[in-house]
Amino acid sequence: MAYYISNPVPRISQRMLKQLFDDTVEQEHNVYFPVDIKMDDATFEISAVLPGVNHEDINITVENEVVSISGEFNNTRDENETYLLTERPFGDFKRTLNLKIALDAENAQAEMKDGILTLRVPKAKEALPRSIKIKAK
Repeated sequence: MAYYISNPVPRISQRMLKQLFDDTVEQEHNVYFPVDIKMDDATFEISAVLPGVNHEDINITVENEVVSISGEFNNTRDENETYLLTERPFGDFKRTLNLKIALDAENAQAEMKDGILTLRVPKAKEALPRSIKIKAK
């Protein structure tokens, strides 16, 4: 089960925590959405849970070692209604993932199925492991 929460930590505390700990994942907006990141020898696979978001409302950028996923949950709420509970995510979201390995943005692929965004980003050629042959003299 996925949970979507408003950010409980003020931005100043986020920056302090970021300086103390690993900066692989940065949360920049109030709506948090969960992601999984898998890696093999040649590719990263990022899965994000974004139910109810149209694929046309999602922006993905890949630059150097960083992947950013942003968009908006368009859940409309009638201001004239009285809500007892509102838990559905609402508003802008953005996640920035620093994968710390050069990425090949040209060959990245994304698809959306059943509310799950799956993004496959190959590692840049220079980041792939190579075997070096030794010449005998």
